[in-house]
Amino acid sequence: LVNDYIKTNNLNDKNDKTIVYPDDKLRVLLGVEKGTAVVSVGSKNKVNGAGVHIQTALAKHFQSNSATA
Repeated sequence: LVNDYIKTNNLNDKNDKTIVYPDDKLRVLLGVEKGTAVVSVGSKNKVNGAGVHIQTALAKHFQSNSATA
């Protein structure tokens, strides 16, 4: 769903589709500051070291499957 939202709203970098510049709604979901670029895991581009991996930013929304006994 996130990828569909990114495509529908043309949030990808024009030259490198692995870079996303989130709009206000996506920034809230990802918890990133305005102007922060988001990259796909596996992307070789780190946006001059300022990029955040999208999977890392989304991880807080998922419960861990590891159980403690």
